[in-house]
Amino acid sequence: PNTSLILQQELSSDVSSIPFTELKQQLRNALVSDENKEENLLLQSIQQGGGILLENATPDDIGSTLHLRGATYIENVGILYSPALHFAQQQQPDNTKTTNTAASSSYQWYQTILSNTIQSTPILHCHGLHEWAMQYHPPNAPPPPSAKYQSHLPLRVSQTTINDLVERKGISCTHVDALRYFAPSAKPLNQYGGNLQRVDQVKLEQKGCVHATMDLFKISCRLQPFIDA
Repeated sequence: PNTSLILQQELSSDVSSIPFTELKQQLRNALVSDENKEENLLLQSIQQGGGILLENATPDDIGSTLHLRGATYIENVGILYSPALHFAQQQQPDNTKTTNTAASSSYQWYQTILSNTIQSTPILHCHGLHEWAMQYHPPNAPPPPSAKYQSHLPLRVSQTTINDLVERKGISCTHVDALRYFAPSAKPLNQYGGNLQRVDQVKLEQKGCVHATMDLFKISCRLQPFIDA
């Protein structure tokens, strides 16, 4: 990739500028004036989002206030956080540069997951029965994986009640990771398939799922600093 061209395109189109000196002073003032300083120490690590140019920020700011990953210093201009520029080339020990393919693939994967999820139709009739599917254990069937951890804990309802509910209602679970913990006998009862693969997450992830909401935290950590706080 032509790094200079990417940089030129970033600076001419989708970049928003923030006067970094003023921003840093505002944060310092907030830390000094706020009584609960410990909670506000998080403000010292700025996570401004992708496509942001921090005007007049310098390499001296990296590591103490600014996030190191993804930062591109532009002399006499500031520091730019650009996913396109960050993933375009990566410096190697022999001073050659290669495309950061693995990192960019991960970024694009999570971006696709989030885009598809926000456009999805929420499924509101699963009723959290994935938890019951994890305890499903009909006669002569192999025990659920959780049995080795929870065998000493009594169930709040009988095993018969759990089995009857799962069999009567069926399971409407779209979350790949939740399915991994299903009892083996419960997987065929899932409306969306009993052997979901990671690639199925792209088409099945939907915004009515509690597990998908929990995933947002994991994804936001992996995409920082290119998404804002």
